[in-house]
Amino acid sequence: MAAIAPTKGNLARIKRSLGLAKMGYELMDRKRNILIREMMQLIDKAKELQAEIDSTFTRAYSALQEANIKLGTCQDIALAAPVDDTLSLGYRSVMGVEIPIVTASDFEARLSYGFVGTDSSLDRTLYEFYRVKRLCATLAEVETSVYRLANAIKKAQKRANALQNIIIPQYTATIAFITGVLEEREREEFSRLKVIKARKQGKRKGRAAALPFFCGPALRFNRFPKGPKWRRCIFRCTRCCTGLGRNTHPAGIQTGRNRTPSCGYRR
Repeated sequence: MAAIAPTKGNLARIKRSLGLAKMGYELMDRKRNILIREMMQLIDKAKELQAEIDSTFTRAYSALQEANIKLGTCQDIALAAPVDDTLSLGYRSVMGVEIPIVTASDFEARLSYGFVGTDSSLDRTLYEFYRVKRLCATLAEVETSVYRLANAIKKAQKRANALQNIIIPQYTATIAFITGVLEEREREEFSRLKVIKARKQGKRKGRAAALPFFCGPALRFNRFPKGPKWRRCIFRCTRCCTGLGRNTHPAGIQTGRNRTPSCGYRR
């Protein structure tokens, strides 16, 4: 399969194509099974017809041989027989495959010769060969149907194999490739956003540390300590400011050399 851009649109399109390919494979497999079942039934019928034709041919040639022995050569009588055009041809469909239907008329006791110079052996010969004709028409129908079904099964098998072994694996591999690329892009985007967020937070901390005398907690509380009576230092007694006097509280409270602020801070 040609190279495809790893986009979400192509991923959705290939997923639809994969669904259609799987559906087509199921239909081809079902069609193949139905055609195989139909062909096996026709093969069994063809075997029965072949055995019946063999026995009918045997009886017909035996009757003809007997008629030739009794009446001599029956060539002139055979040439007097009329042309039989009672065969009709039709079609039926099995999963889109046209199968012929050959219809032969039943034997009718119509003799094309007189009773003078003939006997019952010739009548029996005529009857047996009419049966042979009807069985041969049926056998031709069955064998032609088997041949067409076999060709249709072969085509369906090739298409099913192509879908199962070529088309579906290609679509599956392409979907896996596009999915992997898209997931990698999402991970890269997530990492990039984390880096940008971390840089922004670092800039904010740097600006807060550069403020004189007062650190972040004071700014958050939006108020300042108001003298030694302040019992809890909102700065948690951390040295957030530099450059102050030795006895200067980080909150800006002036203390004596031996005096401790109310929060307990000591230099």
